[in-house]
Amino acid sequence: MPSPDDPQDEEPRPKRAQRTPSIRKPKLPKREEAAEQVLDLTCLKTLGEYNKQALSESSVCRTDLSLLSHVFKHSRRLVVITGAGISVSSGIPDFRSTTGLFTLLKNDLKLKASGKQMFDASVVYNDTTSTQNFHTTICDLHDLCSKSEPTPFHKCINEISKDKRLLRLYSQNIDCLDANMSHLSTRTPLEAPWPTTIQLHGSIQKMNCTKCNWMGDFDASVFNNCDVAPECPECKEIESVRSVAGKRPQGIGRLRPRVVLYNEFNPDADAIGQVSEADLTSRPDGLIVVGTTLKIPGVRRLVREMSQAVHAAKGATVWMNIDDPPQISKREFEGCFDLIVKGDCQIIPQLMADYEQEKLEIEQKKAEERRAKAEAKEAARLLRQKQALERAEKRAERDLLKAKRTKSEGSMESNSKKRKMADEKPILAKRIRSEIIGFSLVPELTSSGQSSSDYSLSESSDRDASPEPEVYVYQSVTSLLGARDARPEVLKQPGQQPGKRRLGGLKRKPVNTSLPGPTKEEPAAK
Repeated sequence: MPSPDDPQDEEPRPKRAQRTPSIRKPKLPKREEAAEQVLDLTCLKTLGEYNKQALSESSVCRTDLSLLSHVFKHSRRLVVITGAGISVSSGIPDFRSTTGLFTLLKNDLKLKASGKQMFDASVVYNDTTSTQNFHTTICDLHDLCSKSEPTPFHKCINEISKDKRLLRLYSQNIDCLDANMSHLSTRTPLEAPWPTTIQLHGSIQKMNCTKCNWMGDFDASVFNNCDVAPECPECKEIESVRSVAGKRPQGIGRLRPRVVLYNEFNPDADAIGQVSEADLTSRPDGLIVVGTTLKIPGVRRLVREMSQAVHAAKGATVWMNIDDPPQISKREFEGCFDLIVKGDCQIIPQLMADYEQEKLEIEQKKAEERRAKAEAKEAARLLRQKQALERAEKRAERDLLKAKRTKSEGSMESNSKKRKMADEKPILAKRIRSEIIGFSLVPELTSSGQSSSDYSLSESSDRDASPEPEVYVYQSVTSLLGARDARPEVLKQPGQQPGKRRLGGLKRKPVNTSLPGPTKEEPAAK
């Protein structure tokens, strides 16, 4: 028979990993129906002038701030679509505002049309003047972007990505302030696996060849004061190798900044489409569109589709810009945004922190009020309890005094009864002795010498001749006077043996309690 396995030989079972409790997402705050469509934050001014006191003194709708804070703080798959407006505070101008890049280029280059033509592919390379102006603009913009620092809003998005709550950042900017941050990296050209940041319009930090698609870091010295597109170094090397090999030349490509201009095809269009499709099926629960006027058709379509996906996941969408909302077809964006914010986006991170602090202070104040109310209620309860105890003590004292009074009265009555009984007892005992001791109960003998069936009373005159009388005394006065069933006992005379109990079926005669006649020793009183 095989021996049982030693339990020590068995390997210990690995402990089951404990599941971390999931944190339930708070419910989405609902805006009041009577609330204005636009949350105006211009009263809080810009980043350098904003402070917490301005928020506490303002009439900004706290319900809208709660919704805005919910999107930033509680979204788990947040999609952010940014424009040039988020980089203005770092010193990089936007494009379309009155102080934007298009206006500056028009004034500096003395253009007849808008400065937008400096970023139009159909105009830039038509003549040497336009090409030189374009290269100068790109070089200046590259130098400005390399010296700029990320804004507070960039850092806010980076923190959201650090918390693993940012699904995707779609950036229309070419300054790379976002892509240079630790948790907002990108990949150029755009390839799977998809990075966190998707640059919709390219990067000013890269340049590429229009022929061989060679790509490298942007070199401002190659484009500065150049009225034609510079030659590609990769193509030149290939041509030199072919020339040595005796092969016919294939031509040398031209370098250009890897930015997407107006009226040209985006080289990353297919990859961007794949990323957006993947994000739409990932059920995003939050959308923030910031710093853009939504003039680009592709971006408008992306915003519309993302908004539908977010609403399907019961999330919220927010559009924010320092200017008025875009005047776009109402039918196109009807119901797209749950909240429209007008104000400087750079104050949003600090505003959210101040709002949370304000809400915490309000909650603490309410908690203190509830605590004070509870303490007052407890104090009132203790006071009532104390009063009830005092009443109970007084009632107990009254009952105790009453009980003592009753007890004293009862003891006095009992003592009086005892004294009365003590006074009556000798008299009663004397009476009993006087009534009983003088008589003797002796059996009557018949002529045959047998006792009769009855007891009779006889005088004790022949005491010398007859045996000593036997006196029957009952155990108690009550038994003596009236108890018929009481058990008699025979008193033992001094110097004599106790009398024997008389047994038999003789019936007892009733005791005659009347006084007997005078004996020989006691003559009757005359």
